Amino acid sequence: MEAFIRPGRDVRNWIHRSTNTVTGLLETGNDRISLFVSRNYTYPSDYLERLVMRTDGFVSLNADLSGGEFVTKPFIF
Repeated sequence: MEAFIRPGRDVRNWIHRSTNTVTGLLETGNDRISLFVSRNYTYPSDYLERLVMRTDGFVSLNADLSGGEFVTKPFIF
């Protein structure tokens, strides 16, 4: 049960809504996607953090908490 966006080491981010995305995913270049998250929610130091991912590095797969299985073609690195 790992989170996609983690609160990090700052204890002020371990509170409700500290990792909510602001606008969803935005294409900010030919090879990158950005999203903005709220940090230090309810504190005077509240700010937005920009997270960046490669467009070819975003994949999602969901399963029940009990686990699951999926099969793909072999990956070549």
